[in-house]
Amino acid sequence: MLLVLGALVGLAARLTGLTTSSGLFRDDAWVAAPARVSFGRASDLVSTFPGFSLGVWPLLHWTAPTAVYAQLPALVAGLLSLPALWWMLRSFKLPEWPSAAVAVAIWLSPVVITYSTRVKPYTTELLLAAILLGLTARISARTTNRWWLVLWSVIAFGASFSLVPVIIGCWTAVLIDDYRSETSLRASFFPLLVSFVLVLPVLIIFWKPVPPSLHAFWSPFFVNWSSPGGFARSLQHILGGFSAGLTGAPALTTNHVAVTAVALVMLGSLLFLLGIGSKELGARSVAPAVALLLAVVLSAIRMVPLGTGRTDEVMYPAVAVLLTAGLSHLLSLKMPKVRNLVIWVSTGAVAVVLALAPTTHRADYPVSDLNGTMTLANKLPISGDAVQVFDAGLRYNFAWSGFSATRTGVPPLYVVTSSNEAGYTVLAPIERERTTFLAAADLGDSTYHPRRWVQRLDQMTAGEQLPTLLFFGLTEQVVNPTTGPLPGQATDPHRSPFFHALAIDGWQVGAITVGRGVYAQILTKP
Repeated sequence: MLLVLGALVGLAARLTGLTTSSGLFRDDAWVAAPARVSFGRASDLVSTFPGFSLGVWPLLHWTAPTAVYAQLPALVAGLLSLPALWWMLRSFKLPEWPSAAVAVAIWLSPVVITYSTRVKPYTTELLLAAILLGLTARISARTTNRWWLVLWSVIAFGASFSLVPVIIGCWTAVLIDDYRSETSLRASFFPLLVSFVLVLPVLIIFWKPVPPSLHAFWSPFFVNWSSPGGFARSLQHILGGFSAGLTGAPALTTNHVAVTAVALVMLGSLLFLLGIGSKELGARSVAPAVALLLAVVLSAIRMVPLGTGRTDEVMYPAVAVLLTAGLSHLLSLKMPKVRNLVIWVSTGAVAVVLALAPTTHRADYPVSDLNGTMTLANKLPISGDAVQVFDAGLRYNFAWSGFSATRTGVPPLYVVTSSNEAGYTVLAPIERERTTFLAAADLGDSTYHPRRWVQRLDQMTAGEQLPTLLFFGLTEQVVNPTTGPLPGQATDPHRSPFFHALAIDGWQVGAITVGRGVYAQILTKP
């Protein structure tokens, strides 16, 4: 009954995040951008989640560039995650009610709901992690052949490299189980070798370094070893962020005592149940425990962030196993008062989750309708031609949409290179094309190096009597939304570092028009 109720509530919470607008949110647009080119070209534009990117290519390449089509793969993965979590927990021989309660709570967490309607691989990673852990439990119980784990390990690795800690955790558990049960290690060695041989070419072909700007963005979610204070702050971000994304509790970055107390209680309860669950499962905790430990190690060596919420989804199935085991242990205690307290608290927590999912935590898509705003911009009072400038947050939307709504009637050009993921390699048009200017990303990103691009624009407009720019940027509502209903600044322009650099350089603001999530403003330089 709880699973059915949770499924209905979760479906309602997700459907609000679907949009039929032609505009994709900036973070989604760069994932979808390779679908606008040939499959061979697209294979050069993917990196850490090649299988996901190339898997959605047919759908996005052969349909109009409409957001709802791009959202479908994540939505399907999100809907399949609930039965996958339930199946995984029952594979670990965990009791029905705690399994249902934890599966529903995880499935209705704000991060999982949000990224079930974003063009991102995170919910697919959660689904695959649940399948891998469930298979591992069944292999340990001698009910499933190891070759199923080989198959899904290869699928998972090909889909996203973020699943590596889970894959390693699963095979570690199988090998340890073979050793403890005196089963010949050769039973697992050959399947493990086959898995490695199959995934190695995928790694060689698709792996590319993380762009510097993205690494800098992740910095608060790496363990900081520079000083005791830095270490404490990094734990605050990592542990608080993980707890907030999973439970919806406040992050540990507030100055309000009461709010901080709630956050600490949630984090403490989470860590307590994880510890109890690990002890309760014993040897069966190896796979989820190793996966979580590796996630911490990768953050400690500054390779993969932890605590961002969305990149943590791949760890949620491992957390679900240990949480369910911990809850089951408390419910089995022969202490009536403690047991009744646990029942009331856990039931109340599930009720709160069910209430918040379709309200506070419901999916809400940050639409950025660049095409519509360009049409509105054609009506602005501009004398002569203006160089069209797209701020950093819109360059991916530009590459995805492939529109041609320009004042001069000349389609803007964009170039996508193979040096890294498409979202980080939309480059400026060739110099002879002066109708459009796109700031390139990394080592020239308009967000991180605004002065460089202001100088380029000065060069492009040198000699004109009244240089004019038509500046396109995002509104505050869609700058960087994470979970839950978006704030209300739908018409407030976001003044990025690029915009401020233009103002410092002497460009003066003129008429403005605002579309859905995007604004256009005239800038002139006397």
